[in-house]
Amino acid sequence: MDWSREICADLTIRLVDISDIHPGYLQALNDPDRIKYMHIGVRPKETEESLSRYVARSRDNPAEYLFGLFNKNELIATSRTHDIDQRAGKAHIGVLVFSNEHEGKGYATQLVQAVCDFLKDNLNISKISAGIMADNIASKRCFEKAGFHFHSIHPDYSDFICEIWVKS
Repeated sequence: MDWSREICADLTIRLVDISDIHPGYLQALNDPDRIKYMHIGVRPKETEESLSRYVARSRDNPAEYLFGLFNKNELIATSRTHDIDQRAGKAHIGVLVFSNEHEGKGYATQLVQAVCDFLKDNLNISKISAGIMADNIASKRCFEKAGFHFHSIHPDYSDFICEIWVKS
């Protein structure tokens, strides 16, 4: 599927291709401070090969999409949607901004809003959820600005508090 949205002259959102992988993307995924709020646990260091497999899997899986925010054609953030259930009208979303340089500018909010629009307009998804660690203030702010609200505490985590935020 080819889908894109131009935010302004320099910013575009579209699906991520393997050719979009660059050292900054790998660096972000291997930076403990950058990924501390992701629900991934202990894992091996990302390589170009493992990241290529991840991107390809996202392209091949009908219940998953990997969107990218591009600044002058350079990938600076991603938003992954997964557990898409069109019959139930539900999906889950997450976002990752690769560097401090691109934080605090509203980019993540614009990315989340655009992906939610895609899910609603193209897949008839009416309920979108995000798992946000309780101490991740920036992510809460991003999702709140994108129209999400706190729903509940995720019951399956014992070593941290994960809040479920929803948009419907």
